[in-house]
This record gives sequence, C-alpha cells and structure tokens, in this order.
Amino acid sequence: MVYQHAIQFIVWCEPLLKSVAKSNAVHSQLDRASTSVPLNIAEDHGRQATTRRHREYAGGVNQKELNNTGI
Repeated sequence: MVYQHAIQFIVWCEPLLKSVAKSNAVHSQLDRASTSVPLNIAEDHGRQATTRRHREYAGGVNQKELNNTGI
C-alpha cells in the first residue's frame, strides 16, 4: 500500500516538474526524491524477504539438530 502511494506521488509530481525550470534546484531535488522513495521501499522489502529466508533456514537447521539429539 505504501509503495502504491509512492508511485502515485511520482505521477502527481510529473506536471509539477514540467512547470518548474530544470535549471531550478527544486526541480532536481523533487525529481530525485520522488523516485527514491519507491526505490527505497522496494530495496527494504527485498532485504526483509532475505532476512526472513535466513531466519527460516536457520530455524530449520536448528530444528534438525534438535531432532538428531533426541531432545
């Protein structure tokens, strides 16, 4: 849901960016900021998925070790 709002923000910024001169620092800053938000969300989502997979793997290994010890 947050990612979709970030994409909508990019769409909302497009007409605004067209109305501001590219030489204006605000144009560059708004353009970079609007695209970095969804990219950061996607990057964090990927990192969390990897962390979850690592935890599941580690949990599975620990469970196998417990089974082998008879506990």
